[in-house]
Amino acid sequence: MNDQDYVLLNFFLKNDSVSISELMGEFNVSKRTILKRIQKLNEDLSQRAIIRHHGVRFYLVIQDFQYINNLQSGKLKESLDLNDLSKRRAKLVLQLIFSTGYIVLDDLAESLSISKGTLNSDLKSFRQVLYQDKYPAKLISATNRGIRLVVDHNYVYGLLLKNFVSDYYRLDQNYYVQTKAGQQIQKALDDLKLTENSKTEILKNFVILKKLIQTNIRMKEMITNYLDVLDLTKLKPLIVACNQGVGCCLTKTEIYFLLQILSVYANSFVCNSKLQIALMQVQKIYSLTLTNIGQELDVTLDFASAYEQIKYHLIFMINRSVFKIQEDAFLSEGLAANYPIASELALITTHIFEQQLDLTISKSELDYLTIDYQMALNKQKSSSAENKVAIVGPVSNSIRHFVAEQMNDIFADKIQMVSFEDDAAFRRTQEHFLLVFSNYPLQMVKSQTPVVRISSIFRKEELQAKIKIFLLMEQIEAGNCTLQLCPLNGQQGYLQATEAMIREEIARGRLSKNFLDLWKKREQQTVNVFSHGIAIPHVVDDTGHKQVLLKIGLYNQAIVYARKQVKIIFLIGIPKQLDTALNKTLSEIYDFIFIVSHNEGIYQNLLHLTPGAPLTKLMEGI
Repeated sequence: MNDQDYVLLNFFLKNDSVSISELMGEFNVSKRTILKRIQKLNEDLSQRAIIRHHGVRFYLVIQDFQYINNLQSGKLKESLDLNDLSKRRAKLVLQLIFSTGYIVLDDLAESLSISKGTLNSDLKSFRQVLYQDKYPAKLISATNRGIRLVVDHNYVYGLLLKNFVSDYYRLDQNYYVQTKAGQQIQKALDDLKLTENSKTEILKNFVILKKLIQTNIRMKEMITNYLDVLDLTKLKPLIVACNQGVGCCLTKTEIYFLLQILSVYANSFVCNSKLQIALMQVQKIYSLTLTNIGQELDVTLDFASAYEQIKYHLIFMINRSVFKIQEDAFLSEGLAANYPIASELALITTHIFEQQLDLTISKSELDYLTIDYQMALNKQKSSSAENKVAIVGPVSNSIRHFVAEQMNDIFADKIQMVSFEDDAAFRRTQEHFLLVFSNYPLQMVKSQTPVVRISSIFRKEELQAKIKIFLLMEQIEAGNCTLQLCPLNGQQGYLQATEAMIREEIARGRLSKNFLDLWKKREQQTVNVFSHGIAIPHVVDDTGHKQVLLKIGLYNQAIVYARKQVKIIFLIGIPKQLDTALNKTLSEIYDFIFIVSHNEGIYQNLLHLTPGAPLTKLMEGI
């Protein structure tokens, strides 16, 4: 098993099931390649776990849980050979750290059993990682002398050993600390009642410290941007045991490195008074975030309340970024598309923190911040407005109650049911209804109010899909959204077609002139193509229009971008000034897109919808 296999296996461990298109997009490979990699991974797993497929979706079935636990903890990575890039990089970093000076490239290539060309490629790759992840370290080359690693502070050696080496090489023959001092450390860890993962991480850090101290590398300078939040008095027995284990007193920085896993999430060893000091530092940076949000997006949100929602996340996010620890990416690739405003707020926030602290903040952190902001946005939604649904005709009480129950389930208890005995009673009302249930033909007072058969309540998914279409139609009729259909030529790729759509709207004065540049920048940051052939390019528009722009581009044949098929482009212009009504409009638009992607009938109807045709055509045959 190579490191690519580990990445693929880890992806399956974090997802219930995934489609072949999602796998192709995630790993940026062809269908044939991903199927070959799945086949190879199954062979390597040797029935201890197996990737199976049901229709077009793939999922993992585990037989030997201990084996998988060992894989996840990194214990089995030691068995990889030097054909694996990560294993070679581990040995490369190991030699660079413990070298007393420059290393001749020929000697380095020979020790790694690779050609000089492969070595140069590996060095280039490692340089890119150091730069992208903002490690305070660099590789220096000198003619006729070779190469050496230079770090700004000695604690960086520990980070490099932890993040690039510890999973692949035992840095000490007593890795499992089977000595008297090691047993004392193990007892101290057990007494603290830490999780198995925390114990493993602390033991790894202890071994790294021991190796560095043995070679006279000490961590003395404070860790840049680290927020000290730990109550070390509670951890004193462990610190004393580790001092005995290395044969000297650990410095404050070495202790922070040793216990880093306890400073990156909330736990009983976090000191409340230190936490308050850290919050003061975080709040200063967040105030700059608010200034930037005000310049880029005028959104109705209680930011004081939002800060209370995310402030502790920001503290631990900083420490995770300092130690280059990534949160598990449990959230789906379409998160930003589902919550565009929350995603924009999270993007601005992480960008400011990156600028102020000179850190790289991972995408998983961005995703979790998006969820935090969305929760804050959800809290302020008005609960006063209720959708009303009518039932017309002689219907038994049991059926009425069942319909009400199903509708409340669909609308999360925000629906009001009104019953009418007959058509005449219904026509006398002046109330507006989202939809009307009736088994009889009705003479509608308002033509846009849809009538559905009572039996449709038993086809809940189809009914929900229809309702989402009706809700979008309401937003269009209320003037909160403009909708256009745009046929696309299959000769145009995704980027060209989207740019053409944007330029048309700029020419109409519907989008601002900088919208195109902002969209291009966004595409460089993240691919806006998702599963089922759907792309959702979206940017904030500052023309001042009080409407959300929704322009739907429809290809006559599928095109490919970033190894994903594209059939439908939903171009969205988000107004800079967002009130509660426009937030609701955006929510309805993204619910509509979700329904399109998950209902094949609506999806096909949309592909064949002609410009000017009513959206009710989407419901034909479903």
